[in-house]
Amino acid sequence: SQPFKRELTQRFTPATIEAIQPDSMCIADTRVTSNERNSSYVVCVMEGEEIGGKKNCMSIGMVAVECSTGSILQARFDDCAMRMQLESNLQIARPSDLLLMDSNLSPGTQRMLETYCQGRHVRVRTFDSAKYALSGASTAIKNHLGGTSVDAILQLDYLVLQALSHTLDYLDTFGLSKLIQSETQIRQFSDIE
Repeated sequence: SQPFKRELTQRFTPATIEAIQPDSMCIADTRVTSNERNSSYVVCVMEGEEIGGKKNCMSIGMVAVECSTGSILQARFDDCAMRMQLESNLQIARPSDLLLMDSNLSPGTQRMLETYCQGRHVRVRTFDSAKYALSGASTAIKNHLGGTSVDAILQLDYLVLQALSHTLDYLDTFGLSKLIQSETQIRQFSDIE
């Protein structure tokens, strides 16, 4: 007979543990307020092509999924050298998990993200950016969400669709991808005050 067996049964991140146990974030019997910690957003950043004629200006697509509710924030924007729009959107979402392209992030985006993550408890993961090239993102979203009500989602910018596909893959590793339904409310970052 064996004294015990040790095995890994689940993996958690700050975003995914709050989705499973939303009232369990306590420190020393004192409630942690939302201003003292990151949210439970998982944020994915996709960077597209350099904007013609403008040095260090890039097109960027972002998706933020709130793991406790399944709500989605999205944005597609052109950002120049300082990446002020990217930083502003990160300040809105305050991600606990940040998903980034495995390669080819521009130096301006890399610098801004490194600066943003310093001193914050943000779990950073990379993904293969080529996985959903061409029409792969649309197909992956159709396969995941199914049904005919995905048409509104598929009208989003392609960088946003790629970011959403990678986010669904990431959430699936924690068994949380089903929290995103085709009826999920998708809002713009700019709609958040």
